[in-house]
Amino acid sequence: MFATEFMRKQEEGIDGEHHKIRMPEILKFEMQEGYHFVYKKNMQTQWQDWSNTEIGLRILLARRQTMVNWDFAELSAPHWRLYHCAENGASILIQGKQISLDPDALWLVPPEVGFGSLNDRPFSQLYVHFLIQARWKASAPGFVRIPLTRPMEAELHLPDAKAGSWKAGCAVQRLVLGALMGVPFDYFVPEQEDARARHLIRLMTTEPGRAWTNSTLAKEAGFHPQALVRWFRQTTGRTPRQFLLDLRIKEACLLLLFTRRTIEDIAAATGFCDRYHFTRTFQALRKDAPAAYRRQREHWPAARLGNDLWW
Repeated sequence: MFATEFMRKQEEGIDGEHHKIRMPEILKFEMQEGYHFVYKKNMQTQWQDWSNTEIGLRILLARRQTMVNWDFAELSAPHWRLYHCAENGASILIQGKQISLDPDALWLVPPEVGFGSLNDRPFSQLYVHFLIQARWKASAPGFVRIPLTRPMEAELHLPDAKAGSWKAGCAVQRLVLGALMGVPFDYFVPEQEDARARHLIRLMTTEPGRAWTNSTLAKEAGFHPQALVRWFRQTTGRTPRQFLLDLRIKEACLLLLFTRRTIEDIAAATGFCDRYHFTRTFQALRKDAPAAYRRQREHWPAARLGNDLWW
């Protein structure tokens, strides 16, 4: 309604009640995501659609801590991580190699990358756990070294940033975005090019605990239920049930690490009928029981859980 009235006024050259104006010609693009209006002035002859470039950054945890004993055999997780070590002495073990985390860089870690850690002396570390939209994935697993730039160094040393403050929140987000901008252009690849697959993935990701059925998903994508299963497997490599189960376990991992909710509550929130069924499934997929997985956070400094910023 607003779009139609806006276009009518521009075509008539009417500006409210006072006088007439002639606005630049406006082109209307009807896309899947809705109506987009752009001025023709200064446009290139080829229009590029930026409607699917939102990365959906969500900070889960950001803390600065003096690490005395950073000795862990396995630190894989379903979310992204960003590390900065202020001093030498910290290393990671990945695929049989030991890599020193030098203080002149940020270190970016994609989800589900397994690695160990060790240190030979105490050091100060800033670590950020975050999520981006599921449609963006790393083209290659492993750590990515991002050389520090001056803007990044400024975000790392905010003398007036206090825990939980808006300024600390802005600094952390700018630091993460700067690191993401520092990777090669082809590092990120869309997980799915098919618009129907993206739509179904978005639905299941938004509500992983909902009782999604093949019939419901097929209706959303315009398929017969049996045809949906074949098409979804060909498109994603997994059946809708397998994909949804993976989403639920990843969501459960986040709730175990970043909230104080009980395991029974987490089981219900992620679509499992009871704690027993949830524990059995979780252990089969993550090779660890939910309670043991939650103990990973015991090395974090004592602070509130949630989207807190700890400097």
